[in-house]
Amino acid sequence: MRRLVGRHAVLRVLVVWVITAVTLYVLSAFIPEIDLPGWSSAFAIAAVIGLLNAVVWPLFVRFALPITVLTLGVAALLLNGVIVSIASRIVDGFGVGVLWGIVAAFVLTVVNTVVTSLLGIDDDDFYYRNVIQRAAARQGATSSDVPGVVFLEIDGLAHEVVVRALRNGNMPMVGRWLREGSHHLIRWETDWSSQTGACQAGLLHGNSDDWPAFRWWEKEHKRPIVTNHPKDAAELERRHSNGRGLLHEDGASRANILSGDAKHSLLTMSTVLRRDRPGRIGQDYFA
Repeated sequence: MRRLVGRHAVLRVLVVWVITAVTLYVLSAFIPEIDLPGWSSAFAIAAVIGLLNAVVWPLFVRFALPITVLTLGVAALLLNGVIVSIASRIVDGFGVGVLWGIVAAFVLTVVNTVVTSLLGIDDDDFYYRNVIQRAAARQGATSSDVPGVVFLEIDGLAHEVVVRALRNGNMPMVGRWLREGSHHLIRWETDWSSQTGACQAGLLHGNSDDWPAFRWWEKEHKRPIVTNHPKDAAELERRHSNGRGLLHEDGASRANILSGDAKHSLLTMSTVLRRDRPGRIGQDYFA
């Protein structure tokens, strides 16, 4: 297994290297401000950009991620442009300024994302190896054969849509589970209103009372309530929780509106501003 993962990692590096080189060469043919003399320079600059990314990005993510979040990704784009510009000063014959470096970095990102997605190069293994395993190791996680339950919410996925997808072969894994009898497909009707907040309140707390919409005007408090605003989400969970939600026994909430009283909460609107929970919002985004 490790040998297979290693091969996938090498394949990813080689493919991204070739894609970067070809993209830079094509860009130089259409953009006069990007000066690239030939194929050898294209592969050399692609290698330098890859090495700089390997060194710079881990440092950037660790220390400057809040800036990226606050600027909606603009800071990361600027850094990409700077990296391309620095690489141009390392490789002889390649010339590009920061502005056109940003353009080149943007195009490189788009092309690499599209091509590697189409080829399906090891994305799951890459994420598992670099995010899940490292995070588990830092937390001192150990292997266990104790069974657990994973709840995955997919907005707007109606029962009929699932049935049609199963019939057409578009959900092969779920189809296999159903055929083997390890899982069952059960229709569940949401209470009023049929939207994420009320749905999660019903699932996680068994109570979606007085939750009329995603946003509404609350007359008694003379202000709007918006489900995905952290302060409002926290207040709504306070109203609906009895302290023993579905996830209260060592459960984990990930990217939800409500936490279900989970002990471990990450990017969950109702808890993201709490100072008494483990971790901080910066660590949420880092994960």
